[in-house]
This record gives sequence, C-alpha cells and structure tokens, in this order.
Amino acid sequence: EIKVPVKADAGVAAEAAAVTVLGTTVVQGSPQSKLAVADRKARQMIVATTLKPHSEVKPLYDDAGRTINRGSTYLAPVIVDRLDGFNGEVFLWMSAYQFRVRQGMRGPEEVMVPPGKRDAEYPVFAPEWMETIRTARMFLLSVTKEPDPKGNIRYLATQTGGRITMSLEGALLKVSYLGPELSVVPGRTVDAPIKITRVPLLSEPVVLELLVPNRLKGLVWMDPVTVGPEKPEALLNIQTAEDLHLRGIHKLTVRATAMLKGTLPTVSEVPLEVEFRQPDPVATTP
Repeated sequence: EIKVPVKADAGVAAEAAAVTVLGTTVVQGSPQSKLAVADRKARQMIVATTLKPHSEVKPLYDDAGRTINRGSTYLAPVIVDRLDGFNGEVFLWMSAYQFRVRQGMRGPEEVMVPPGKRDAEYPVFAPEWMETIRTARMFLLSVTKEPDPKGNIRYLATQTGGRITMSLEGALLKVSYLGPELSVVPGRTVDAPIKITRVPLLSEPVVLELLVPNRLKGLVWMDPVTVGPEKPEALLNIQTAEDLHLRGIHKLTVRATAMLKGTLPTVSEVPLEVEFRQPDPVATTP
C-alpha cells in the first residue's frame, strides 16, 4: 500500500476527469504492469479540482418540528451566511439526497436570496397523503455561481447544517367524488359531481382541474372550474374525443387548488375511474 499525493496549482480550472493509475515493476528481469482498480470492474477513477464554498444555510428552527397541514405549503425560515467576504446571490435548492422517505414532499427548483440578505424562506409543499405518525424532514443546498481561476462559471453547493423538520396534521382542503361509477361513449360528455370541504381559514376560491395521463392528452379534457368559498359542490363537464384509443377503463385525477394568504398553494386530489364503452347497438326490424 502507498499513498500518492495529488496536488493542484492555484490557477487550475475546476473540472473533473477519469484517470487510470498504472503500477510497473520488474519481475525476474521482465517488466510487469497492472492497473489499479476501484472495485472488481472499474479501471478508472475520478479526480476533480473543486472550489471552496462561499455560503452556508441552516434552518432557523434547527431540527425543531413545526406543525403544518397536509396538502399545504410551509414557508420554512432559513438563515444564509456568506463566507470569506462573498456578498453575491445565494440560491436554495432541494437536495437530491434526503434523510427520510420524501412521500412527494418537494420545493421549487430554485429560490434566490439577494446579495446582503441573510433571512430567507424556502416553500415546502407537503402532499395530502403524507403520514401524520412521524416527522418529515428536508435537506437543502446553498448554491453560489462563481468563476474558477480560468473564468469558467461553476456551481458551488453546500448542504444545509441541519434539516427542515415538520409534523403533519389534517388537511385544510379536501375534494371527493359524489357520483356513481362513470361510463361514457367516446365523443360524448360525462358529468362528475365533486364535493369540496375546506376550513374557514381557506377563504379563497378553489380551482378544479382535470389531470389526464400523457397517452390521453387531447382525447379527454375539461376547462378549469373556479368555485367560490360559499359553494360546497361543483359539477364537472368532462369532454371526450371520438377515438378508438379510449376503449376500456382509464384513471383520471381531479385536482383542487386554493391559495392560502394569496400565495401559498393548498392542494387536494381525487381519482376518477372512467369506463369508455362502445355505443349501444341500434335495434333494427328484421
């Protein structure tokens, strides 16, 4: 065994490359060579030059749970620290690695924290099916975009020092289907009665949309329906195309969205199973 030091000059670019390590010796007067392997198959290793991160992010409530509602958006407060005199933009990303099962928990692709600002919020959406019997936790990344010594723009990512921690309780909004099994002949319209249940805190209108699988795009559709806070029910008119691809049973989804405090989405969904059948045969006189 031997440790081989690898050094990088101060002015080198930040980049990665696949390299091989070859060992050569002489056995009984004959040169012998062998490649170092990282495992049983890999004959190459990755060597990368990196840049020093210039930002750190931590939750304001470090690993301390806050109670939020299923199907709602939680503005998680975080603290952004810039290092070594850096005062540029810092971007917050949801980490691809999460400590616990996500269950659909997610956030926006990128939240920008302006230069000089230390306090920020990252919106975490918690779907209505998340469990209430345990806490949910999310890791974030703080990312800065900076040039390396060669002028190449690089993304410097640092994982948060702690996790956004949440305890889940009941939903603010719930939609359900009230009618019998749905059956329709392709090319005709089918009506779906929907019940809307919401807490008084959710006083904004609810927008109902129809989600269809990609294979049914253009074959099944519905115009969005807006329902005011005084209405507990809505009748959806689902349009269908006269197309042979609609034979059999297909699963659709009705999504309801209401804004809490004008900007925070609250979402509930209900599945719809629709049977697309052939037209009834026309009786003829013998």
